[in-house]
Amino acid sequence: LLLGVLVPGLAFLFGDLGLARTSASDGSLLLSAEPLLSVLLALAVLRERLSGRAATALIIGLAGGALVALEPGGPSGTDTMLGNVLVLLAVVAAAVFLISARRFNDDGDGDELNVTAWQSTGGALSVVPFVTASWSTGGTRLDTVGAAGWLACLAVVACGSVGGVSFNRGIVRVPAARAAQLANLTPVVGTLTAVAFLGDRPSLLQWAGGAGILGGITLLLHSPAGPG
Repeated sequence: LLLGVLVPGLAFLFGDLGLARTSASDGSLLLSAEPLLSVLLALAVLRERLSGRAATALIIGLAGGALVALEPGGPSGTDTMLGNVLVLLAVVAAAVFLISARRFNDDGDGDELNVTAWQSTGGALSVVPFVTASWSTGGTRLDTVGAAGWLACLAVVACGSVGGVSFNRGIVRVPAARAAQLANLTPVVGTLTAVAFLGDRPSLLQWAGGAGILGGITLLLHSPAGPG
């Protein structure tokens, strides 16, 4: 339940509030720091160790993540700074969640559905005060949501459920440092989704960054997992 307060609760809440106040490129760049922070926490808290190849994969993957996000951001200002801080808080919440999940879900009892259900409940409870405050001042605005909006909501719920169960099933089988590095896939998937559904056209630097991320993950998957 407490893990759910971190993700999807605070991580999604801070992420949504932050991305609404900063540019997508700035937000992506900050989000790409999550694997590095998670790896550092895994080394410090869980006493995990990285092989030389895994460390190289981390460097390549982080460099690729930076290139994917390396586009001019929006106008700077107080609101943008607040957005960047909120996104950074989302990154911290997600990193702490990964390390905590690896530490406390270490029994591998196969009850991923139950664990995910409790995490989803914790996430819902953690955002209730914010939802209540928002609805009390601006209304629910549910009457303005069309079919496409409801379909998007259902897609988010479905993807979140599949992602939660998959994460809880996988985190007990790999070290946290390796799981964190696999999160480098996020900017790649995000970029491809933007190309397919939003018509975005990534720059050559972004394509190079995506290739670097995939290369780092390939190198990681061919390296020993190490103690964990």
